[in-house]
Amino acid sequence: MAEGVALTIIGMTVVFLFLILLVCVMYLISLVARVVPSPVPAGGGATAGNAEIAVAIAIAHAHAQIEKMEQEQ
Repeated sequence: MAEGVALTIIGMTVVFLFLILLVCVMYLISLVARVVPSPVPAGGGATAGNAEIAVAIAIAHAHAQIEKMEQEQ
């Protein structure tokens, strides 16, 4: 009986210490995240606007219709 109680106490102590360590590590990571600036997104190329996307979709749709008509003939 005493061995079971001792094993329970040891197990609970190990889990408690692990959780304390986990909380400390998370706190340190949050401190580092505050100090280190967030990366700036690269402004490499120009992004397509909605109008350009609509034109590309219309061209693809027209091309698909032409292909469909050619296959029917």
